[in-house]
Amino acid sequence: MNRTALTGVVLLTAVLIGGVVCFADAYDAQDTGDGSQGIPYICHVADADGKLTTTEESVVDYITVDGADTSWGVDSTESWYVVDGDVSIGGSVTVNGDVNLILTDGSSLTADYITVNQDDSITVYGQSEGSGRMVLEKGTSVAALGGGSDNGSGTIAIQGGDIRAVSSWYGAGIGGGSNGNGTVIIYGGTVYAESETGAGIGGGYGGAGDVTIYGGVITSKTSGTPNNGAAIGNGHGSAAGDGSVTIYGGKITVEAYSAAAIGGGFLNEGVCDVTILGGEVTATSTSGAAIGGGNFGAAGTVTISGGTVHATSGSGAAIGSGSDAEYGTVVITGGIVTADSNHAAGIGAGSGAGGGEITISGGVVIATTNGSGSDIGATGGTEGSFFTGADGNAVIFADRIGALDGDSPDLKADSIPIRDREDVRRVRHANRRFRYRRGHADPR
Repeated sequence: MNRTALTGVVLLTAVLIGGVVCFADAYDAQDTGDGSQGIPYICHVADADGKLTTTEESVVDYITVDGADTSWGVDSTESWYVVDGDVSIGGSVTVNGDVNLILTDGSSLTADYITVNQDDSITVYGQSEGSGRMVLEKGTSVAALGGGSDNGSGTIAIQGGDIRAVSSWYGAGIGGGSNGNGTVIIYGGTVYAESETGAGIGGGYGGAGDVTIYGGVITSKTSGTPNNGAAIGNGHGSAAGDGSVTIYGGKITVEAYSAAAIGGGFLNEGVCDVTILGGEVTATSTSGAAIGGGNFGAAGTVTISGGTVHATSGSGAAIGSGSDAEYGTVVITGGIVTADSNHAAGIGAGSGAGGGEITISGGVVIATTNGSGSDIGATGGTEGSFFTGADGNAVIFADRIGALDGDSPDLKADSIPIRDREDVRRVRHANRRFRYRRGHADPR
């Protein structure tokens, strides 16, 4: 049913920050003539630093979703839809134009999947309790929420609600369909996403992810096959191009098998750069890096400047490259970071991978390996570099920093107080605990 307010003067103020337009009514919700009122929703707006401003807005011109609605919106037009009560759609939904969907508290929407192709978009809002649910569990070559088969997604923005999106094969849980890129922005809400060869959140199989997270409680995983996409980031496959994941906040728990939990997919040729500025992140992978590159894939750059990060991998680096993969770059300037790998470096290289470029100039960092390799560095004789920066103030706990380039300034003999200044190799592999501050190592 359409609800349209025609009385009074309507004045809308639009704010565009962080890629989302929030329309705030300049009046209180008005009676539409049949006793109905505007529908409230929670809107988050991000500034340039990722800080959210949260307001409660309302809309008086909307369509109430029913089980027969399988096509939402009109091309090149903005539309509003409201889920009220329990609604089950026996099939899929196609989004046209720019659709805003409000999940009212206590409501439930169930459908096979919702297709949001390129040039279209959807923004999902919740209300004050955030208890409105959306369940989409039948994505296959299509995303559960996002692009169709062989299609990238339009922009998918999640402002609130409780969302479950599962694809059983090539499509992302949220993001691109098979061979498609995915663009996803999460401001808040509770999100569960899952796929196999697509990313949980990001690109489909053969696609890259462009994912930004400002807040929310997010759980994502890829499983069911050894050839995974990332839980957040790129899908599986050499065809995937370059992607990016930026995290400003939220509580994020992610898991993958052969891909990075956050970053690149299995066998990616394109990279997926990861930037973490805040939030609480727990990431686990088996043979990919927990954060960085996938197994047999390119690693890209991981930058951590804030937040609390717990990263764990089996044969990949906890932060860096996956096993048998190209090396990447890791830069840590802040935050509290714990990185542990069973068979590779805590920070740096996966099993059989090169050392890469590692800079740790700030924050508190604990890096460990349960194998015979280095806590920070590479896993064999391959070269790399390690810097703490000229003005670094990081506190780093690691037993072994090794298999790195001897020209690295912070591993030169004259910068580390050891007895035999000529034997840099002994320093690289010494089983000592070091606390690094301002470019120097003091044995503990």
